[in-house]
Amino acid sequence: MNDHQPISTGSNLNLMIKLKNSSSKAISNARIDIGIDNSQNTRIAYLSNNILDKVISLLPNQEKEILFKVEKIPLSSGTYSLTLYCEAAGQIQDWIKNAIYFEIRNVDFYNTGKSPHETQGSILLSYQIE
Repeated sequence: MNDHQPISTGSNLNLMIKLKNSSSKAISNARIDIGIDNSQNTRIAYLSNNILDKVISLLPNQEKEILFKVEKIPLSSGTYSLTLYCEAAGQIQDWIKNAIYFEIRNVDFYNTGKSPHETQGSILLSYQIE
């Protein structure tokens, strides 16, 4: 993700996290969390390998890239930030609040030529009226 280019609402978002085990001991079950906060610092989404039962292990002195894929990101226009958290063996290894800021720009999410105003919420739901 490039924090200088706006991301279009409804597009796919890939978040690559690089991990490095600098110790001489293997890590058998790391937990990686990504919090997405809106411009009012309210957590609006949470991603975690723990929730999806994806085990992350690292050998001593190993580096690894972990890719979080978000399909059709439903965020409305605005500024958002990511908080990154890493835990291993029940101990916090890293916790970076507001590590990255990024912009979402509205495109025609509903294919009607209309978009809700950004004060009407951060999430665009796919819905129908019958």
